[in-house]
Amino acid sequence: MQNKKGVSLIVLIITILVMIIIAGVVIVNLQDKNSIIEAEKVALQGDIAKAQEALEVNFKTKEMKDSNFDKYTVNASTEAQMKMYIKKASPEIIKYLEIQKGELVLRKIYDSSTDPYVLWIKELDIAVGE
Repeated sequence: MQNKKGVSLIVLIITILVMIIIAGVVIVNLQDKNSIIEAEKVALQGDIAKAQEALEVNFKTKEMKDSNFDKYTVNASTEAQMKMYIKKASPEIIKYLEIQKGELVLRKIYDSSTDPYVLWIKELDIAVGE
């Protein structure tokens, strides 16, 4: 009898198939992670758009009720103040934004932040507060 040494072809093929399956699973997981991040970004930007719209509606309503109302005098930075003008403000809106001179602005403390939320807010061309 001969003593066979080395790797058989079947073992080699099975090993390659297992590696291909593992690579496929890793690729799918990476794509899912990017999808989740993109969904968070879209949700935040949608919340900001809704907040801006709610703020404008609130100001228009106040202007109709009081001809002396001037939105450029409105400043709000605390959660309670923000909720007066944007009733359904998300926690992210409260954390990262404030109202200055009647406009939603990025809080100055986050101006140089590399936080993804801050970068997504900056994509919307929201000004940085004073």
